[in-house]
Amino acid sequence: MCEKSSENGKLRKGIHSSLLMETNRRVVPVLTRREGLTFCLRKQLPQIEFKELNPAENEDDLNTLKRSEIIISDADRICTFLYELPATRWIQGTWAGADLYRKYIDKNEVRNVDELPELLSSCDYVCNILPSTDSTKGLLGNGMLKHCYGKGTIFMNIGRGSIISEKDLIEALNEKWIAGAILDVFEGEPLDPRSPLWSMPQPRLPFQITRFSGPSFGILMGEYVVCQIIIHERDFFKIHQNQSKKLWLCEGKIFEHRMLADLSIGILGFGAIGVRVAQLLKTFNPKVWVLVRSVPSEIEKQPYVDEYSNHVTVTPHVSGVIRPQDVAKLFAKNLELYESGQPLEYVYDVEKGY
Repeated sequence: MCEKSSENGKLRKGIHSSLLMETNRRVVPVLTRREGLTFCLRKQLPQIEFKELNPAENEDDLNTLKRSEIIISDADRICTFLYELPATRWIQGTWAGADLYRKYIDKNEVRNVDELPELLSSCDYVCNILPSTDSTKGLLGNGMLKHCYGKGTIFMNIGRGSIISEKDLIEALNEKWIAGAILDVFEGEPLDPRSPLWSMPQPRLPFQITRFSGPSFGILMGEYVVCQIIIHERDFFKIHQNQSKKLWLCEGKIFEHRMLADLSIGILGFGAIGVRVAQLLKTFNPKVWVLVRSVPSEIEKQPYVDEYSNHVTVTPHVSGVIRPQDVAKLFAKNLELYESGQPLEYVYDVEKGY
């Protein structure tokens, strides 16, 4: 059996248990509402039996879950059982975020964000990818977005809605501290139909939880960011409206557009996803700023980052697309690492919040 060591999420070899023997019999429980995931898992790893369970409604399924060493699950389907899994050594999650887990596992963390005002005052676009932790909640509230004033900055949020309250965001738009917002996440979800945004211009667990992430997820989010910037810069919404009216209006407009290379774009949060977003953005050669915990050494710096330091678009969770085939591939890769006693990829870190 592989058990989690106390440092860095590494695995160590141990004595075989009934759970590992169940894994050797190629049985892994799957708790998910994601259509096609079990099919993709079976296609990716045909030597393993993936068994769909519903422990909330079936006692036999719950007993099977308690005997399971490895589990694949949506966060909302496993959270209530986190402390009832004596045999479990690893849970592979199907989502990148960790907000639901934090309701059951919590630990405070303090981060230094002294350079945030400089970043905000320097960027044409500010893209938030930060997780939700005690230190990031409300980080852009209380007038922080005043530092964007005068730049015509567009705020993009594909991280977590808790970074700024709806009230503070509406204030920033009304006061014209920012010129617009592209929002894929919100303080309260789903977004209330009455919201003005629709219409305005802790303790450790004895096992590891790995989240869905990796190159494919970061690339999809990067594509979302680039597409939204281009849509905004080229007035594609207005073009579509004119087309529906059969209007041909192009006089002078061709020469008014900014090139992406002329822009400065700030990224708040520079983990696996942020790196991919910056990498894709840099293809168009804008100036890319990122907010990090500490400035990396010259050797560690990324070549596609330049600086370390009343229109609203509402898109309900289309930036971070979860493809079942990508979850299956990540699980297969992590399973190989798990069975060889190596550290798993994308282990949920309570302190970092992702």
